[in-house]
Parts: sequence; C-alpha cells; structure tokens
Amino acid sequence: MPTLRSYLDDPPFEFQPFVTITDMYSADAIRIRLMGTRLANAVGERTGGGFKDSFTERAASIAGELSWAAGQQKAGYVALRKFSSQLGGDLMCPTISLPLTNANVPHVIVTYFDVQDRNSNWTVQSAAKKIVAVEFKEWIDVGCGKPEAVKTGSGEVLRL
Repeated sequence: MPTLRSYLDDPPFEFQPFVTITDMYSADAIRIRLMGTRLANAVGERTGGGFKDSFTERAASIAGELSWAAGQQKAGYVALRKFSSQLGGDLMCPTISLPLTNANVPHVIVTYFDVQDRNSNWTVQSAAKKIVAVEFKEWIDVGCGKPEAVKTGSGEVLRL
C-alpha cells in the first residue's frame, strides 16, 4: 500500500486539482489535509478544516464510515457524490478513495473526484455548496481484502 510520502512526492500532475487527502482519527473526526485547487475553487478552500463542513449530516456519516472502513480494512472504494449547487442544480461526481499509510495518523485517505470530463461546467460559477448524497458503488481490493459491510452512524448498512 502506498505511503502518504510516496503519494506527495510523485502525484500525477493532472489529478492534483481534483484530489483531497484526509486525516482520519475516527469515522467522525476527520481533517482535510489537502484540497486540490479545482475543488477549492468550486466549493471553497477547506484545507486544514473539518471534513463535515463539506457535507450534509447524512452524507458526512456515510462518507466518514466508508473512509474509516477503507482505512481499517486497507481497501479502496468507488462512490458517486452529489453536490448541491447555488444555481439550483446538482453536480454528480464519481469518486475513487484509496487508503495511504502514515505513521502519524490512524488512517489517511486520498480521494480523486472525476470531474474533468463528466462535469465540464464544474467552475466557480457552479458554486457547489455541499455534498448532499454519497452513493456507495463498490470496494476496491488493494491486496488486503474488502469489507463485507459498513454500518453508518444512522444504522444504515452498506454492502455490495
């Protein structure tokens, strides 16, 4: 499994503006270590801030539990995230989240937001407010297996 250092030393240039790196201390204690510039332009800069500020309460619970399980199990996951827009529309964004190892934080998760081609209108003008829904799609086995199910704080069980 890649380390945080290896990712920071050589990230693919074309992905950088669309990536977040989060430090996870628990499923609901999450800090945004880094937010890519294109994401920050669309939703507001949140590097160094709380993860929950980017989500509605239910979406934060699902994303937090999925990311915590990914860190615990050392598995990645694919999810569809739905942003609400200040212009009244929704922006649908496929994401891939993968765990990284780091000795200083229990779990570090890097998430790539696939907005380059799918949402050509992803600009400051779209003014995405928050992620209002997270739809889990599938686990990615990175060599350590996959979780069978994840239970969110609201009791919802996510499995595939």
